[in-house]
Amino acid sequence: MKNFFLVFIAFFIGLTSFVYAQDKPSITIELLSYEQKTNSYDDTPYCALSYSITNNSWGTLYGIRVKTEAFDDRDTKLDDYGLGGNILNPFSGWFDDQKFISIGDMKQVTNLEFGGQCKYMGLINALEVKAEDCNIRMMPEGVNCLDILELKSKIDHIKFQVR
Repeated sequence: MKNFFLVFIAFFIGLTSFVYAQDKPSITIELLSYEQKTNSYDDTPYCALSYSITNNSWGTLYGIRVKTEAFDDRDTKLDDYGLGGNILNPFSGWFDDQKFISIGDMKQVTNLEFGGQCKYMGLINALEVKAEDCNIRMMPEGVNCLDILELKSKIDHIKFQVR
């Protein structure tokens, strides 16, 4: 009887958390760290940021591209760096064989880059996720991926938000 009660409690907690996850779908992107780098061609400084992306949406995440912009601590817009450096895209790695992120899974990526000094960066805005750049299994019609993003930053001097 005691084992049955424990199994019932575990089932109820699991069911409750599953229902809650489905009621409030989200994709969490959290800035984790940065590395100051210098272009070897012309010695211009740029900031490479790493982030994690966690899928708590309706189904498996097969693709997402989030356009961003960054500002320094004096509200001066920073230049984009590299090819698509201002785009959060967890599936853009050359040697990355991971093609999806299942519900509840997380992936860590380093492919967000802006010109300038990391130590002066103050704000990153998520601007846009085009409909064709958001591919989630079981996603309802008419939903904008930007609306389900939860943005966080572990970097104390960088604020990360949806604009």
